[in-house]
Amino acid sequence: MQIDTHPLICYYKNTLKKDFPLILIVGREPNHDSPFDNTVRDYDFDQPDGKKSSMWNKSYGLFRFINQIDSTSEFKDICRKKEGSPILFTNLSPKPVLNSKSTKQKTKTRLNTPLSEYKNHFKKIFSKKILKRVSLIVISVDCKELNDKVPLFAKTCKKHKKKYVKIPYLANPTISYKKIIKTIPNNKRNIVIKTYKKWMQS
Repeated sequence: MQIDTHPLICYYKNTLKKDFPLILIVGREPNHDSPFDNTVRDYDFDQPDGKKSSMWNKSYGLFRFINQIDSTSEFKDICRKKEGSPILFTNLSPKPVLNSKSTKQKTKTRLNTPLSEYKNHFKKIFSKKILKRVSLIVISVDCKELNDKVPLFAKTCKKHKKKYVKIPYLANPTISYKKIIKTIPNNKRNIVIKTYKKWMQS
C-alpha cells in the first residue's frame, strides 16, 4: 500500500540503532506522487519499488565498486546480514515527481518551486540528528532545472562542515562506474573506504 507522504531521509533496516559512519546520497527527487514529510524512515531495497530504483541500485553499485566488493548483490547480502547499511538517501528537490510524468510536467514542477522551499528543505535535512554520522555527502543530480540549486546545497554542506562531492547522475544508464569514479577525488574515495571498514567492524 502506498504511503501518504515520503520521508525526508531514508535509511536501511536497523541503521539508526548503530553508530557507524554514513554516506548520504542526494538525488533529484523521489519517483513518488506524495509530498515530503519531515521524517527519517527506513527503506528496503528488496521491496518492488526498491528493486526498480536505478538511484538506489547504482548507489550500492558505486559503493561496492569503490570498495572492491565482488558484486552489488554481495554488498546487499552483507547489508541484509548486518541489518544495516552505510548508505542514506535524500533529495535535492523539495517536491517528489513521478517518473511517469512528461518531461514538460517535471520541468514545470522543478522550475515553479520557489527558492524559499528549497532552502527550507535543505534546512530540514541538516537539522536531523542522523546527519552527525554522515562522513560524506554525494550529490548526484545533473539536471538543468536543478543544477542552479546545487551550489546552494553545497554551501549548506560547508555551513554544517560536511564534506561533499558532486558526481554525474547515478540513474543515467549510459554512465559507467569507472567514469563516475574519475569524478571523485582520491581523498573523497578514501572517506568511502574508511566508512565501509568502520561499518564492517561495527
